[in-house]
Amino acid sequence: TIKYGIEGQPESTHNWVGTLAKNKSTDITLSDVITPIAGNQTFKAYIASINGAADQYNYDDTMRTTALIPPAWDSVFVFVFKTNNQPVHNSYTLKDHAGTTLYSRVAGSMTANTTYRDTFRLIPGGCYRFTFNDSGNDGLSWWANTGQGTGYMRIKNGYTGAIIKTFNPDFGDNIYQQFTVNFT
Repeated sequence: TIKYGIEGQPESTHNWVGTLAKNKSTDITLSDVITPIAGNQTFKAYIASINGAADQYNYDDTMRTTALIPPAWDSVFVFVFKTNNQPVHNSYTLKDHAGTTLYSRVAGSMTANTTYRDTFRLIPGGCYRFTFNDSGNDGLSWWANTGQGTGYMRIKNGYTGAIIKTFNPDFGDNIYQQFTVNFT
């Protein structure tokens, strides 16, 4: 019997059936979905019992790892992006869990020093990733290249207008943000 989950949250149980020789290992696919909590969390799995009895050597029956759980956002949000003097370097995409591009702006399609507001309406329960690229490798604002000007990026709640996320404009060549939508 294996118990597992995010530390401090209710544990799930997986009953594995099989034979495992001494000093051998195997991969096990755990059966339950874990309730996510955004941010750095500790995932823990341990052997609660073997053949219905306590583990005789419990010094190697627990494993922990850091799990970065993506934030959960509302299904409607607005990406606000102000270009700098060199928008030809910039592009961005929004993809679903399968890698299907749902929205994109390609390099060269934007005007310098212009604010764009793209509203996204996504399917609740989905997993998504947003990637913003800068082929000039100097983000939207960099102290060593003041000639590029200054831009910014924000994510706002589509219902309230509240800022959900502000990205640092000094990011080099890309920003990668994973998130879920109304994940239950």
